[in-house]
Amino acid sequence: MIPAASARASEARAPLRTRFLFRVCVLAAALAAPCIAQPITFSELLQTEESMIRPPRTAGNAAWAYIKAWDTLPTDDDARNKFARAIGERPKPGAKLTNEQREQLALHRAYIDGLLHATSMDHCDWGPGWEHGMLLLLPHLGQLRNSTRALGLDARRCAEDGSSSAAAERVAAMFRMSAHASTDAIVISSLVGCAIGYYASIITDELIQQDQLTPTAARTIRHALRQVRTKDIYNAGAAIDNERRIVVDWLRRECQGPDAGKFLAQHLSIFEEHPMILGIDSREVLFFMDETAIGAGLDRAERYFDAVERAWNKPAPIASLEELELEAREGQFGLIAAAIAHSYVPIRRTCENVERTFERLDRRLSVIIEQADAAPRE
Repeated sequence: MIPAASARASEARAPLRTRFLFRVCVLAAALAAPCIAQPITFSELLQTEESMIRPPRTAGNAAWAYIKAWDTLPTDDDARNKFARAIGERPKPGAKLTNEQREQLALHRAYIDGLLHATSMDHCDWGPGWEHGMLLLLPHLGQLRNSTRALGLDARRCAEDGSSSAAAERVAAMFRMSAHASTDAIVISSLVGCAIGYYASIITDELIQQDQLTPTAARTIRHALRQVRTKDIYNAGAAIDNERRIVVDWLRRECQGPDAGKFLAQHLSIFEEHPMILGIDSREVLFFMDETAIGAGLDRAERYFDAVERAWNKPAPIASLEELELEAREGQFGLIAAAIAHSYVPIRRTCENVERTFERLDRRLSVIIEQADAAPRE
């Protein structure tokens, strides 16, 4: 339920059936979008009152290693955007990096090295401010997106220079970064994890296609790949319960007093182009709800999330999730659930697509490794 700030206005105009399809499309294109310059460092951003994440300063928290790397980036708009353009243009398979791309990677060597260090750490806690509920923004996801593009381009540079092991180290770092993106088990974080992991797979496929992976390099990547191939890939299933926490629990806490209905109507109106749900003017009905009615509506909404969790873990989840989406739109979980419920079908399909991609990539890497193992020793 947490879009990026830049997508919030467009998403608010999307109809109920396509809200999450919009998000998936945004994420699919995310790795090709230019990064946006910011006038302060990321650590300075976290010190502002507007920051909604507070990474704990515990020993071994990779979040702070990432932040240290991001702080090496220039705050000057021209310099930052020049780097963004360089890493945003991924060379076609077989094409060489431009001189400007090489120059920018050399200028930002401390950034690359910092990312490699951050991804080598096991623990990563971004400290999301759950108290912000539906308003929660996660600025680190955009930075991780940019970091992925930088590592992918540097992997291509290493391969081009004949260092298969260094290229593999960077791709393996991308896979580990994909896991770090989703440690908070929030739906949008899980989707960003999927996008990063998929991008790492694309880079790996290109290296294989160009015969730029040695068996040792293939082992490095396969090891990192297998670490992210968990039963609940990128915590997407666990994110459903956190979705409940972010939306239902937050609304229950905030919708208090004589203006409870007004608060509910204002915050749920962002989900629809028009206020019609179940054939009635939803905002008008929500506006006049009191705390008791809102509480009862949120109880029914919780049952929707319970049903989604059960459907998610079924052997054939897509059909069950599609049925739940229809039931929610028809009001079987109440008016509030109809307003906040979105389709989990594209999210489940995204996860399944990434799982299939990882399985295929594992096989390709294993072929390289097994052929080397079977070769006669001199």
